[in-house]
Amino acid sequence: MLPDVVAAMSKNQRVNVSTLYQFEFLSRTMRFWDGVRKLTAGGNEWEGSGSVISVSGLGQSRNMAAQQVTFNMSGAQDDLIQFASGNQQEVANRPCVVFIQFMSDEFTPLDEPVAIWSGNMDTMSFSVGGDNQSIQLTAESVFVSRVRAQYAYMTDVDQQVRWPGDRGMEFMPTLRNKTVPWLRG
Repeated sequence: MLPDVVAAMSKNQRVNVSTLYQFEFLSRTMRFWDGVRKLTAGGNEWEGSGSVISVSGLGQSRNMAAQQVTFNMSGAQDDLIQFASGNQQEVANRPCVVFIQFMSDEFTPLDEPVAIWSGNMDTMSFSVGGDNQSIQLTAESVFVSRVRAQYAYMTDVDQQVRWPGDRGMEFMPTLRNKTVPWLRG
């Protein structure tokens, strides 16, 4: 696992970690990283974004609900604003991935990028005013497509919304702390 990282650490060399963002829009794939220059890692080129990209919602949910993630890019260039003002089909249900990349002290990549989050883009908006141009992109985890609704547990109410008339969850509250003899003769 990550042999170059392990080798560098075993020699007491400093290992840095950078974040890489990949957005697979309909017309093209865009890749950014939190550095300032172009980076070649994992066989791809990543545009430097510095500290202009911020992300919220990547944390683990306590109730295992699928979190919505928001990517903000402040100080966006005019060409990116033009792209963001385009058709919503560019982002609708398109994949995006967040990676971490281990780097040497000279900021050369060690090993391949490691995916830490994957999801599907939802909406993209932009704001232009004064000196500040920004783009906001929302995405949902790949777990949002599971049977359980976002921010919900499987309850009788949830079950009735999905499958009216189904009685599979009707008695679940009565089963708490109860021993149910199953297939005993």
